[in-house]
Amino acid sequence: MSKLKLLEHQLKLGKDAIQQQSSNRYHHQLVLTTKGKVYSWGNNIYGQCGLGHKKENVENPTRISHFEKLLEKDEHIIQICSSYFFSLALSNQSNIFCWGRKNHLQYGKESDIEDIVYPMKKTFFLGQHSSVAMIDAGRVHFIALTLNGHVYEYKNIGQEVSPNLIEFKLLKDTEVIVQVSAGETHYLALSNLGNVYSWGANRMGQCGNAPMLSYKDIATVITFDHCLSKNEQITHIQADHKYSLALSNKSQIYGWGFYITSIVRSKTPKRVVFPLHFLCFEHFYEHATILMNNENVDIQDNMGRTVLILAISLGLLDFVQLCLDNDASLECKTFEGHTALSTAFTFKKYPIALVLLRHHSSIKSLHILINSQSLLHILISG
Repeated sequence: MSKLKLLEHQLKLGKDAIQQQSSNRYHHQLVLTTKGKVYSWGNNIYGQCGLGHKKENVENPTRISHFEKLLEKDEHIIQICSSYFFSLALSNQSNIFCWGRKNHLQYGKESDIEDIVYPMKKTFFLGQHSSVAMIDAGRVHFIALTLNGHVYEYKNIGQEVSPNLIEFKLLKDTEVIVQVSAGETHYLALSNLGNVYSWGANRMGQCGNAPMLSYKDIATVITFDHCLSKNEQITHIQADHKYSLALSNKSQIYGWGFYITSIVRSKTPKRVVFPLHFLCFEHFYEHATILMNNENVDIQDNMGRTVLILAISLGLLDFVQLCLDNDASLECKTFEGHTALSTAFTFKKYPIALVLLRHHSSIKSLHILINSQSLLHILISG
């Protein structure tokens, strides 16, 4: 079973299917289906799940039904993206919808509004380039790519979201930007000729072609010297926290910048071979499918976390139960010494902690320190 089928099973989509899942790099999740439905879950302290409330955590994927009141006839959502404390969606009519923390979304006459707990249509100034083809969100900013290849950057400046048309030093007159990606504080863009451009913060070399500690205002090309083979070309890009990734048409992955695993730690592009433990952490749903075959359920990532512990930290009760049904060990510890149960307490996933306690065969074998208040909380809730 594929990663999408596994998530579709959890969402109970029936004949519908997942079209896009937002990045897991931040603390809340978004999913878009082929029928244009949007689901959300996770951290919601600023209403970034778009469900009409600001409950601290949304345990299970929940459909954002408010879109039904916003979308015009024949209009539907075609893309989603999530930042630290806000979310964005793009429709087939180039309308941008946003919701979440007010400090990141305030602008114009609406600067006195509260946190936006429902999706709200925003009119962002794009000059003469009004049709948006793609969006992506960074930490407190986002970028928009227009249909004719122009890129706008929106930063949280004071009480306004101010657009900035990005200047590109394109190598050829025939080049057009066709894809963009926003990292925490840096950006990537891909042209129709397969060239990758970058701008923004470069403290960790995440821009790939500039002196460390510099900030690039102009997008310049990244040189893949001695990396690409004959007829090989970059087809996809991904800017993340302090590093960047690129995928070629020959299924090769290239990375630059800094990542805690030291797999990506370079100021220039280099080929990256990702071990399973890294992929298990970065692509949870894909590698959670090992549970469906009951193979190596207790595999650990680069920090010693099992799929069970990852599911607990993400608050995915269905996956936790799936792990338990496949005999996942409750005794496995991360490199910091956390077990599944201590992880549940750490992330305040008390309903999951109660499930783990009920599942455990021997309380005496629990090698953790249980906070009395937390224990009381889950016993009362149970």
